[in-house]
Amino acid sequence: MLSPGLLSPGLVTTWRDRVVVGVVVALFAVPAAILLVGPKPSRFGFQMYSGYGVLSATWQDASGALHDVDLHDHLANDRIEVDWTTFLPEELCTRIPDAVRVEVRRTRPGGDEHRSVAC
Repeated sequence: MLSPGLLSPGLVTTWRDRVVVGVVVALFAVPAAILLVGPKPSRFGFQMYSGYGVLSATWQDASGALHDVDLHDHLANDRIEVDWTTFLPEELCTRIPDAVRVEVRRTRPGGDEHRSVAC
């Protein structure tokens, strides 16, 4: 049970008390502001990991045949929030010696992004 002295107006008097109160207020205010102003979390999803979509890559050989790339062989974490289309096609060209063309596609609810590079 709280004693009446803890709720008195003179409780926050030293600089240390003010710093502690400021940190505690920031711990609640910053996440609340980000939740209210930032993008809304997905339904039934934890906001930090609520990104959803599909990342895929294909490569074309000299005969024109298309092959799917197993991205788990090349990426440690294929999070959809990362724009893999900016640098992944060139990296796949160096890792797949028979590739003539590589395409990386990122499909998200906001739209599709894809980039194709000739090797």
